[in-house]
Amino acid sequence: MNDTEYGLTASVYTKNEDVALSILRQLNTGTGYWNCCDRVSPRLPWSGRKGSGVGATLSLEGLKTFVQPKALHLNRA
Repeated sequence: MNDTEYGLTASVYTKNEDVALSILRQLNTGTGYWNCCDRVSPRLPWSGRKGSGVGATLSLEGLKTFVQPKALHLNRA
């Protein structure tokens, strides 16, 4: 499954949670699903790997994609 130029999502269907987690950890995808697909949570980043996109949307990680930090040093003396 990792032998592709894309890596957006992957789903694993099994009753065994340990098996599902083992497989999902090995997948080079931005999102992994266990016994479901196409669910999106605003609390989790939505991102792809490899040719499936750059950066992330949703969640705090997604917001970081759209901002650049700036440091301001003020001397009021």
